Amino acid sequence: MFCESCGHKMSENAQFCRGCGAKVNEEQDSPQEVAPEPEPVPAPHPPVPRPIPAPPQISSNEKQTPPEGFELDPGSGLYYIVTYAPHPETGELGRWTTWFNSEVGEYQQTFTPDPPVKLPEAQQNAVTAPQAQGQQRAVGEGPTHSVKPAKPPSKKLRPLLALIPAAGLVLGALIAALQFGLLSSGGTPQTPRDRDTDSGREVQSERPGREDNNDTTSPGTSPPPGTASVERTITAGYGHVVGLNSDGTVVAAGNDDLELGILDVSDWRGMIAIAAGQRYTMGLRSDGTVIAIGNSSHFGNANDWSGITAIAAGYQHAVGLRTDGTVIATGSRRDNVSDWSGITAIAAGQSHAAGIRSDRTAVSAVMDQWAQAIDVSGWSDITAIAVGQQHIVGLRSNGTVVVAGFVDAPAVIEGWSGITAIAVGSHHTVGLRSDGTVVATGGSAAVTTDVGGWSGIIAIAAADTDTFGLRSDGSVISTGNHSSHYSDALNWALR
Repeated sequence: MFCESCGHKMSENAQFCRGCGAKVNEEQDSPQEVAPEPEPVPAPHPPVPRPIPAPPQISSNEKQTPPEGFELDPGSGLYYIVTYAPHPETGELGRWTTWFNSEVGEYQQTFTPDPPVKLPEAQQNAVTAPQAQGQQRAVGEGPTHSVKPAKPPSKKLRPLLALIPAAGLVLGALIAALQFGLLSSGGTPQTPRDRDTDSGREVQSERPGREDNNDTTSPGTSPPPGTASVERTITAGYGHVVGLNSDGTVVAAGNDDLELGILDVSDWRGMIAIAAGQRYTMGLRSDGTVIAIGNSSHFGNANDWSGITAIAAGYQHAVGLRTDGTVIATGSRRDNVSDWSGITAIAAGQSHAAGIRSDRTAVSAVMDQWAQAIDVSGWSDITAIAVGQQHIVGLRSNGTVVVAGFVDAPAVIEGWSGITAIAVGSHHTVGLRSDGTVVATGGSAAVTTDVGGWSGIIAIAAADTDTFGLRSDGSVISTGNHSSHYSDALNWALR
């Protein structure tokens, strides 16, 4: 043991210290060795700061100066700072990247889930109290040195981020509308005339600026605005037939013996209506402009037209319906339609033009110097109209057909009912029934009207002494005196 006064070593039974003479305390024990403190166990990863909410907008004079500690990302031109912290809702660890747009003074935070970054022991011990309390540190400082920032939002997408909530509301409304039948599959409300309830087949119906037939020199056909696709249809002129696909592309077949290019339609796009005349072909684009190819002396300046909703091609004249219900035409008697107004549909033939007014009455005009006027002023309840060589045909809303002109036919074609579309040739008339069958009358050649076995037809056309039908599968059938001219059309599959 040792002396408490001087520390001199003494024997176990000594009563006095030999070094200083001090009396030994009998209760004094030998000094106890102190056990060393255990070494601290390092945490598995350093304390992490929690993300801060997006800072408030800064004043305009500070917009070009990034906050202290932010670094520039060369790729995006934005400034950023990174922290490693758990998500406040899920508790999942990851990288919090705060982006600063110095151009507009706006902040945006992104979270990227990521396993904890294992740092060297020296860096773990370097974590400071302010950082552990949630203060963010810039990339390159302390424990966030090896953490890369999340990818910044694209400059093109940044303005769209704010539209996401509104887009969700709109989408929800559209889904609800479809579920309750407020919208049809074509994007517009259907009317009772849009579908035949017996056959389930879509039928042509009266719409402003749209004609429902294809005659000798094809009347105007224009679908309702705003539809995603157009109705498949066919039209015929003198010596050629033209087909319109639902995607706005066009096909043509027939006789181009003068090499006028009347069949060169392979590059046509965005068409909503077609027409065929005497050695020329016309197309109406969705923007209201017109394209015409072939004999320019017949279609005149039609390529310069605009604001057009329907077109019709006659023998040596073309007719266009404007958005305001007025009519424009080419040819020697083009002024004969200049005073028309309130027109909703048009048609053209060899020597005449015809139209339907908004009150469903009809009007006609002579378009060459040799023809005589055809009176249709007494017609009413007309939904479609077609013009031949010397006669005009009208379709009533009740499915019956009326005729006027210099042909051997009654004023009302007897026995015809349930007609949904009409077409005329030089001297014959064709009707499409609601059940997809076809009827025809007139003309001197029986082959012209040989349509008794046709079925599954969705559109018809006629030209000169020939008749055409478009089946629901996109194929074409024809009969007449010039079938050899149209053999290529029999291989079509309009889509």
